[in-house]
Amino acid sequence: MERKRVEVDDGDLSVLIARRPSAPRLIFGHANGFNAGTYRLFLSELADQFEIIAPDLRGHGLSQVPVEPGNLRDWQVFGRDLALACHDSSTRPTLFVGHSMGSVCGLLAAAWHGLRVDRFALIEPIFMPSWFYAIPHIPGGAWAYRYNPMSTAARKRRSLWGSRSEAIAHYKEKPLFERWQPGVLEDYLDTGVIEHDESASLACAPEWEAAIFASHGHNPWSALRELHAPVSILKSVRRGSTVYPVWRLRRHGLDPDLTQASHLAPMEDPIGCADWVRAQAADLLRA
Repeated sequence: MERKRVEVDDGDLSVLIARRPSAPRLIFGHANGFNAGTYRLFLSELADQFEIIAPDLRGHGLSQVPVEPGNLRDWQVFGRDLALACHDSSTRPTLFVGHSMGSVCGLLAAAWHGLRVDRFALIEPIFMPSWFYAIPHIPGGAWAYRYNPMSTAARKRRSLWGSRSEAIAHYKEKPLFERWQPGVLEDYLDTGVIEHDESASLACAPEWEAAIFASHGHNPWSALRELHAPVSILKSVRRGSTVYPVWRLRRHGLDPDLTQASHLAPMEDPIGCADWVRAQAADLLRA
């Protein structure tokens, strides 16, 4: 895989690319707080059949775009960035694969920002009841979400160390990463921690990660209604899944497949997730 920089409205996105000009395109959207490089093992399982385009979303990884946590209200800006970074004038079949937040950003990009997608394969997308997306539009609602548990936890996250090795040692002690496949944590920290002269810091600042967790003025259900491309969903059976409520997805004709991995399935089971993606894209691969 190689990197290139793509200009967006107010800066540059760093985009991870595995070139395969005659193959279908696979556009990938990563989860909040991570970066495209985190998914190297997962994406490498698919690179023999797809051309892969995986941007570091603004405020993440190696992308260089100014961010203003206090002004973020929804995820539309990430949808616009995906559409700009992944624009292609060819007619090659295009699969969008997303994880968590990245899944929703792909839906927004296709529904309202002109990203052409022929099929979606979404791993643990964030689908909540309609009231969840209505609250930010009532007086005081957006402020209230600033203190949701995910946002509060992100705001408290440590972000500065004396060196990269100190940061790696810090993360290896955390139970969250015990189920990750060997090498995935190192891939995350490769571009998730930025080295300075005498220190190292998180590429995704805790204030930005917290602002994303608190900003739900978008509505993925509305985006779904705008789309005509088939959508497949992989849902964790474990507590903490963000695919809810399933009954409403079924009303949209979507019956999620299940994984025994957690919400962080691509990190825990990259080969199993890649096999699932390949199965969803069988029609594109035959084209």
